[in-house]
Amino acid sequence: MKNDYYKRNLRSVYNTIADHFSKTRSDLWPELQEFLPYISDKDHVIDIGCGNGRLLKLLTAKSCTYLGIDQSEELLKEATRLWPTYAFELADMSIYHYGRDRFHDAFFIASFHHLASHDEQLKVLKRIHAALKSEGHLFITVWNLWQRKYQKYIQKKPYHHSYIPWQKGGEIYKRFYYAFQKKELVALCKEAGFKILESWYSDGSSRVTAKTGRNICLIAQK
Repeated sequence: MKNDYYKRNLRSVYNTIADHFSKTRSDLWPELQEFLPYISDKDHVIDIGCGNGRLLKLLTAKSCTYLGIDQSEELLKEATRLWPTYAFELADMSIYHYGRDRFHDAFFIASFHHLASHDEQLKVLKRIHAALKSEGHLFITVWNLWQRKYQKYIQKKPYHHSYIPWQKGGEIYKRFYYAFQKKELVALCKEAGFKILESWYSDGSSRVTAKTGRNICLIAQK
């Protein structure tokens, strides 16, 4: 199945580039500070596609109970090295058993765009909706691949699919991304049962237009 191919490719690439990738993901994007007012002290949090666990730089001030999941063994090694007192699990976000009424907050920080199809995206969001406690929050950031520098990578068939290169040494590795538009992401979250609280384009630190936005950010509630 094509979705399985995308997952295998992505897992292989991230395991290969994990050390280099982790070094470029040491700082917290300023835009994530906008999530902080929605997070309460001692919330139970799941970080889906956690990478090296850098979201904890935002969450430690809130004394949250944290679980990070990722499908890359090598990135999880980095996460446990950097954050040895927190819980991490090797898992595929599309088949992980999230449980019910378990978390106050769920985060997809630059990870949700790695799901290849509408059906898979919706299935995961519905599972997260079930896993959140009443009035729990969903936080998503995805790349805005409709920027001029990325548009050349977006395929016409299947539309919205793209492979973005990552260079490590003399090698180039291609990672799969789904090119979301903001209205599409909003509609998808609504279809999964969420109430949208905020959605915007960000240049990393400020709210901007779609033309100049680097990321799409969304906050929703169960």
